[in-house]
Amino acid sequence: MPGYQTMIELAVTELRKSIMRGDLPPGTRLVPAKLGSELNLSRVSVREAIRELCGSMLAETIPNVGARVASPPSLEEIEEIFKMRILIEPKLAMKASQHMTDKEINFLIQTCKEMEKNRRIPGQFFLINRKFHETIYQASGSSFLCRIISQFIDQILMYRSLHHHSQLDLHATNLEHRQIVEAITMKDKKAIKDTIVSHINKGLIDIKNLK
Repeated sequence: MPGYQTMIELAVTELRKSIMRGDLPPGTRLVPAKLGSELNLSRVSVREAIRELCGSMLAETIPNVGARVASPPSLEEIEEIFKMRILIEPKLAMKASQHMTDKEINFLIQTCKEMEKNRRIPGQFFLINRKFHETIYQASGSSFLCRIISQFIDQILMYRSLHHHSQLDLHATNLEHRQIVEAITMKDKKAIKDTIVSHINKGLIDIKNLK
């Protein structure tokens, strides 16, 4: 669950949001001094944040040019990412269900409500969606796999950021989130697996329908 953030973590969060919303499209140069001024953060914290984004493949460093926003994966690569998500995420969610506290469950419920309020703003909706899934998987205690899934989700969101004009039924997507929460609350492993797999498959269909 979200808590206190250091200056570097705050810079990472803000830059990631800008990339996911499409405010910083692929190829945009990431200049620490300029970004620090815009975000009201120190140049040092922004520079470290850019280094972290390069590690998660949201940004890249080009010799004699500097850092810039990376290009998103191809549709073929996105399809492979979804295949790997189906293998990993149900297991993380089932494991997480054994450890999640009432406070964490309530946070998921509140996050679903937050997504519902933002369902007509896709860029914001999917940033909250990222928080929803991360909260579940982090409860599994499998930190390495959580980092991999976070990178997968980041790449998917970057791909989505280039298709803001596409119409999606985000209300239906959020109903699936509520079904996932219900399955986790009941600690029903079969229901958790089924709802997660169905949710991921629908996400891939939505991706393929982007224009």
